Amino acid sequence: MGRRGEDIDTSPARLAALRMPAGCGVTEVVDAVCAGLDAQHAEDDVAVLAARLRPRAT
Repeated sequence: MGRRGEDIDTSPARLAALRMPAGCGVTEVVDAVCAGLDAQHAEDDVAVLAARLRPRAT
């Protein structure tokens, strides 16, 4: 995660600054991350990994 010519700490800080409402789904999270990191204007390929956590049966 990062961009050419940008400080190595900038993109992780940008990602950490994203805020999403509680309870939003995986699609909303991925959309917000792609928009927040301006993935549409990336010079290289973009890959996003997201997981939906489900409670364990006890």
